[in-house]
Amino acid sequence: MDVNGTRFHLLLGRGDWLPRPVAGAEWDDATASVGLERLPFVFPPRRAESPPRLEDRRGAGRDRHGNWYWVSDDGRGIASRGRHDAEPTAFWPHPEPSCAPAPGSDFAPAAPPPPRPPARIHGLAVTGEHYLVAGTPDQNGLLVFDLAAGGEPLALRWPAGVPFAPWDIAAAPDGGVWVLDRDNARLWSLDRLFRVRQVHPSPDVADEPDFAPALPPEDGGERPRREPREGPLRLQASLSIASVLDPIAVEVLCDGSALVLGRDGTAPVIHRFTLQRGETSVHPLAPLLYAHPEVIHEMPYAHEFAFVPAAGCSREAVSGQVLLTSPDGNQAFAFTIAGPADEPWLEFDPRFFPMRRHGGRALVVAGGEAHYDSGTRWVSLLEYPRPTFGRGAKLVFPALPAEDGEAAAFDGREPGCVWHRLFLDGCIPPESSVTVESRAAETRAELASMEWSREPAPYLRAAGPELPYRSTYPPGPQGQAGTWELLFQNAVGRYLQLRVTLTGNGRITPRLRGLRAYYPRFSYLREYLPAVYREDAGSAWFLDRYLANVEGTFTGVEERIAAAQVLFDTRTVPPEFLEWLAGWMGAAVDAAWSEEKKRFFLAHATEMFAGRGTREGMIRALRLALDECVDPHLFDDAGDAAAAAPATPSAGGCGCGCGGGGDSEKGGDGPERRFTVRVVEQFLTRDAPGVAYGDVGGLSGPGTTTTALQWTPAQGPEPLHARWREWLAGRYADVDALKEAWGLESDDDGGVALAAKTAKVRAVLGAAFEVTLAAAAPEDPDYESLDDTRLKLPPTTPRNAAKAADWTRFLREGLGFTWAVPDGGADLALWRDFLARRYRQPGDLARAWGRGAGQGYASWDEVGYPAELPDNTAALGDWTTFVSVVVPMRRGAHRFSVLVPVAPGDGQEAQRGRLELAHRIALLEKPAHTIVSTRLYWAAFRVGEARLGTDTLLGQGSRFTSLVLAAGELAGSHLGWTEPWNVRGRRVVGRDPAGASPQSRGNFQRWT
Repeated sequence: MDVNGTRFHLLLGRGDWLPRPVAGAEWDDATASVGLERLPFVFPPRRAESPPRLEDRRGAGRDRHGNWYWVSDDGRGIASRGRHDAEPTAFWPHPEPSCAPAPGSDFAPAAPPPPRPPARIHGLAVTGEHYLVAGTPDQNGLLVFDLAAGGEPLALRWPAGVPFAPWDIAAAPDGGVWVLDRDNARLWSLDRLFRVRQVHPSPDVADEPDFAPALPPEDGGERPRREPREGPLRLQASLSIASVLDPIAVEVLCDGSALVLGRDGTAPVIHRFTLQRGETSVHPLAPLLYAHPEVIHEMPYAHEFAFVPAAGCSREAVSGQVLLTSPDGNQAFAFTIAGPADEPWLEFDPRFFPMRRHGGRALVVAGGEAHYDSGTRWVSLLEYPRPTFGRGAKLVFPALPAEDGEAAAFDGREPGCVWHRLFLDGCIPPESSVTVESRAAETRAELASMEWSREPAPYLRAAGPELPYRSTYPPGPQGQAGTWELLFQNAVGRYLQLRVTLTGNGRITPRLRGLRAYYPRFSYLREYLPAVYREDAGSAWFLDRYLANVEGTFTGVEERIAAAQVLFDTRTVPPEFLEWLAGWMGAAVDAAWSEEKKRFFLAHATEMFAGRGTREGMIRALRLALDECVDPHLFDDAGDAAAAAPATPSAGGCGCGCGGGGDSEKGGDGPERRFTVRVVEQFLTRDAPGVAYGDVGGLSGPGTTTTALQWTPAQGPEPLHARWREWLAGRYADVDALKEAWGLESDDDGGVALAAKTAKVRAVLGAAFEVTLAAAAPEDPDYESLDDTRLKLPPTTPRNAAKAADWTRFLREGLGFTWAVPDGGADLALWRDFLARRYRQPGDLARAWGRGAGQGYASWDEVGYPAELPDNTAALGDWTTFVSVVVPMRRGAHRFSVLVPVAPGDGQEAQRGRLELAHRIALLEKPAHTIVSTRLYWAAFRVGEARLGTDTLLGQGSRFTSLVLAAGELAGSHLGWTEPWNVRGRRVVGRDPAGASPQSRGNFQRWT
């Protein structure tokens, strides 16, 4: 209903446009519109060309590395061509070595050996486990090549009493093969270990003798023949396809059943066989082709066919495409197969698939698409966009009859209803047209006898749909796609019928998605003008229709004003207004964002702005920019878990079609979690390494707080000295080893001399130069043992490099609490400032530290680092507080790191782009007084460094990935394929005997 109270009848969807088939019209699911029927294009054969013969198709296949194999032109060998090879080479049999004498030698065979005639080959396929299987009709068997291990082929021989002449071979999804025996009308199925599968029970097996495989045993003796089974029912070894007239080829569906292509004399026929029930369904293609006489004239039979599975094809639901090549080899005709596995259905697909210079060898499916041979190359069989449509179709609406059995009609709900406007959402290209006819009456019974009245040609509305802020038409070029409008001229009556005629030139078609018929007309003549303008019926009718044009313009403007709230709701605002709506809040959206992400940002903009400058706000902004999919759980208050492993995505997903997005990791049946952006504030690392807070690279820190040492400054420095000596005793065997490591020389009176010199210098220079004194005087006396009380813990970094290394390691590993190493610059000023804030005057400091007369400080600039740990409790407490709290907090204040996750397989360019984007976002979102650094991380689950319950999420998190040539790194990649020698469950030709389980020699399992 519009602002004037005018209602409309709507046609939308297949059920309204085409509830039943209409000649010349079809529904297009891609554009959700109705148009002219698409017809197949038939490539006309040329006179000079010779069509491929049935004998030309001998089989081909491609392995997982892109190498092609096919039966050679003479039918006596197998040719191959690598993905980078310029010319094909002989794969089998191998060329015989030359017996010509060497230059300058008279040695040569008396006569050249007679050439060995190679066996005839027919049928070839490459299985999913990297085997090449070829048929040898003359030798009554198969050849199996191990493409992973290499070497000579394994020959499988059928017993002499069992006729076997392979004609075509198709690979099965489970690694086995199906073999078509055209001469004997049999169909054989082999599993992944090349054992004949058991076939459905049958009471009549007189034509199928029971046999064991004709393979030599491992010990060289004769293998015993298995006795026939007892009982009325026995298992056949193959399926009879006597019902298939002239079988040509075999293909395998996703559920493991086989399709056999034959013909009934006029058109191709597809038969479906399973091991359990034999022949289950027959799909004659003649009814599908008879709808297009030009196709059936060209398709009395098919030269070859192939099945291309769809993405959702499975054992329960079969879906994909069946391609049949025409007898002349110029094109392939497609049929869509879908439905449940027990009874799938076929539908003709009119798309054009040309085949240029097809040699007729085979139609091979590899990499999700079909390929055909053109000369010595294999070309992808792709659609060529050459649409052909019918020239006209008539659609009558409403299409369904009324519930009471009378004629179907749109109901105007009042007698004498004046029908107002008709809107068509569609695309009408040039040289095509849409014609609308109408008839209206007061009763539905009168409609059948009335003539159709042609309405004016619809015109394209420049302002878009009459429904404000909505895009209702199908895609198309400008000037062709949009909402088309016409004004009803003579449609007066309660009930209305419409007839829409679609017309094209054979190459294009109009498409209609929606139809809206408005009623009753809001008359400006009746509502706003005096009655005198309605006295003359003829002029009043003209004036009413003339003013309807003005009404249409004004109503459109009023509709937009009345629906203005649509522009301020993130769920309903049109996509083109999203940036405009963001401008209202002074925000800008990234042009690379999807529409769903833009709407998500606008819906949570107030929450984003409220958290700006905080850790949680930083994480949200980074995840919004980096994650492909986001959901409302982004704004959950999850503390640290929000940075390391966000909560489970909503049940409905994020709406962008990725199922939750990101590199997810699942543990058991629990909720889905994923690693994402981490923000680590540096002040947290003052008492522990950064890895404890999620920084996987912060393995070292100022120290780790433990309960190993229960020490307070009131106990004095001696417990610290004792712990220092104990740690050194555990590191060095004796004091001589310590001296050697530290580079000290023995001096019997060194300690006495040092004490005397120190006392004299301190008395002369004063306390203001204690730092200089400590740097100038020797610091290590001649220690007598590792328990020497003179071996004390230095408060600052020792000048001796070896001693400094031990001291630094002791602070990190053996001390038991944080001890940051101060420097002589900014940290010295911080030390003085810390004391100045704790003690108001230097004199207060001297009294608190117990310094006597003449040992005080005249100013704070005279205070330096202690040369050794003070004995005074207050002084010792001040120093330990400074190195364990003040310095770590100062160094980590206003600094944080952003860790951006990357997948192990991401290229360097992708990683660099992700890091640069994160750095730009961090600079925009951080508080002005802070300093930020950004780094990449992966493989958060590292033994000894992961946080239990946060980083220990099992799944694909290794730093190593499969090597990609010209893209991967040797130190961060591994070979993707490890076949064949260390793969369990796979038979290796030349190692495992045929008919036996892999890697179990001598354990033969006989065929049945």
